[in-house]
Parts: sequence; structure tokens; C-alpha cells
Amino acid sequence: MSIVGSLFDAGTRVTSIPLRGAAALFDAGLAVERRTRAALGAAAGSMALDALDVVLAGEAIDRVLERIEAAGVVQRIAERILEDGIAEQIVTLLLESEELWTLVDEIARSPSVTEAISHQSAGFVDQITDTVRDRSRDADTWVQNAARRLRPRRKNDKAPKLTPLPDGKQ
Repeated sequence: MSIVGSLFDAGTRVTSIPLRGAAALFDAGLAVERRTRAALGAAAGSMALDALDVVLAGEAIDRVLERIEAAGVVQRIAERILEDGIAEQIVTLLLESEELWTLVDEIARSPSVTEAISHQSAGFVDQITDTVRDRSRDADTWVQNAARRLRPRRKNDKAPKLTPLPDGKQ
């Protein structure tokens, strides 16, 4: 190798040292930036959750909900749900779910429901009994009156007086 080549190699090495140092510093800077962004992202997420907790605990959420309601947003959402058939889809999914029928069975077996059904059945039986009693009484009266009209009367015989029924009907 010539002296010029040796000098050139030495000069290249000497001048590349700052470049290698700059590249290392640049890589270190990128690593610091990534770690800083990750730390800031986690802190920002935690701060956002803390801020949300404060908003939900205060009266601000009530004011927001009142503004949403006043603007008719809820009404528009409900209309869209009905128009797009989402309500029917929800009902279909509910009716197909095993959990719904488990809930229905639990409710049907509950003591308060069985007691209510028993009271309602007893009331219905009483109502039917009263109706049958009234109709039977009316039929007896009709048969008595028909039999009296068919019986031959004597000349001076007056029609027998009908005895009133306990409820005042004849």
C-alpha cells in the first residue's frame, strides 16, 4: 500500500469517528423519544381516566345529558333503531337466547308469582260460581212461572202469589 493510501485510510477513519458518534447519539435520541412517548401515553391515559371519574362524579354529566335530551338526540336514536329494524333484531336475539328462558322459568317459579296466580284463580272460580248461581236462579224462576201459566185454574181461583227470591228477583 502506498503512503497516500495509508494516509487516506487513516483520514477516513478519523473523520468517520464523529459520524459514528453522531449516529449513536441519534439512535439513543430515538430510543429516549420512544420511551418518553410510551410514558406520556400511559400518563395521559391515566389522566384521562381520572378526568372522566371527576366528570362522572359531578353534576357535569347531568348537564351533558340534559343538553343531549334537549337537542332531541335520544329521540333520533330511538327513531333510527326502530326504522333500521334494530329493535326487531334485538327482540329476535332475546327470544333465541337460552338465558331469557332461564329467567322466565325462575320468575314463573317464584313464590310471589305462584301466589298471585293462586289468588287470581280463586277469584276467577268465585266469579264463575256467582254467574252460574245467578243463571240457575233465573232459570228456576222462569220454569216456575211457566208451570203456573200452564196449570189450569178454577173459576174463582186467583193466581198464586210468587215468592220473591232472596236477591229480590221474581
